[in-house]
Amino acid sequence: MKTYKHLAYDQQCQIYALKKSHLTQQAIADIVGVSQTTISRDLKRVSKGSVDRRLKLNILMDHLCYCSQVKIKPIGYLKMKLYGVGKSRSFRALWALEEAGIEYEYISVKFGSSDENGSASEEYKTLNPQGKVPTLVDGGLVVTESGAILNYIAANSPKLHLIPSNDLKRRAKYDEVCYFVLSELEQGLWTNGKHRFALPEAQRVSDILPTATWEFNKAIKTLQSRFSGEGFVLGDEFTMADVLLAQTLDWAERFEFDVPDNLLSYKNKMYYRKGCKNALEKLEEAQ
Repeated sequence: MKTYKHLAYDQQCQIYALKKSHLTQQAIADIVGVSQTTISRDLKRVSKGSVDRRLKLNILMDHLCYCSQVKIKPIGYLKMKLYGVGKSRSFRALWALEEAGIEYEYISVKFGSSDENGSASEEYKTLNPQGKVPTLVDGGLVVTESGAILNYIAANSPKLHLIPSNDLKRRAKYDEVCYFVLSELEQGLWTNGKHRFALPEAQRVSDILPTATWEFNKAIKTLQSRFSGEGFVLGDEFTMADVLLAQTLDWAERFEFDVPDNLLSYKNKMYYRKGCKNALEKLEEAQ
């Protein structure tokens, strides 16, 4: 009969992970391919600390990795939390979570309010000092920029290829699209929003609105020279760059900017995806 030290290392990790999923010892034995008696003895050794301390720590770490592979919630499991407001930039993150298939809790924030659950409340600003959305919380990690949040979510679901990881040139093009959207395409939209409603009234400059429209139109022309609207923005595979671009085009449409038909058609196709539909339903539930 195999004892704990005779088991392969991956079997040790599997045993520990599966035990935390509250399966019976017999079910664990069947999955790992050992006897139930071995399972019983091994679990006692791990729980009593008779296993080498270094090995035990490694098992704990690999337990988390194994759980992510077999979709078992590890002990101490906490859902990601996303704080957002409607169809603002936080919708990018909400959509991304749905595409990645990650369990999360969505918390609707009252934009500009200093009341409880408001974006200007002292409690919320301990997470996001600017009092903006989105804010993603994953355990002790807090991320507050939408582009960084999308990349983090994508990296948590590597098998879905939502962000290029093995092709340096493809990753460079991915970054190029994302940075263009964030630094060029959305700037006219954000300037428009700030000076119509987001900024305190005393800080708004209505004369800048035509310039914001000019900026957006210039960026749209650049986008059309790079992307026809056919397929996905990187070619044959959906990525978080499509989430970023499609949400920004939707933002432009809602703000009544002129968006070319081919790009509206692309946006509509992206919004027809199940992940986007699920995110929209989540917004309705939060209202």
